[in-house]
Amino acid sequence: MFTGLETEEYNDDPKNIRIVEVGYMLDKDPSLLLPLKQKAGAVFERQNRSAEWQQVTDWQPPE
Repeated sequence: MFTGLETEEYNDDPKNIRIVEVGYMLDKDPSLLLPLKQKAGAVFERQNRSAEWQQVTDWQPPE
């Protein structure tokens, strides 16, 4: 999962990327189930780890 604000340079560095199973992520944070169940391209945000996920409908990727 990405924030959408990562630079290409950041993503090109293998130290910044970790491949994990979805179950591992859900064990760490069960609230991830909501965004993970959505279609590709869905955007969600939350203010902090204890806040609820909110779907974002007005976000556009930078050009």
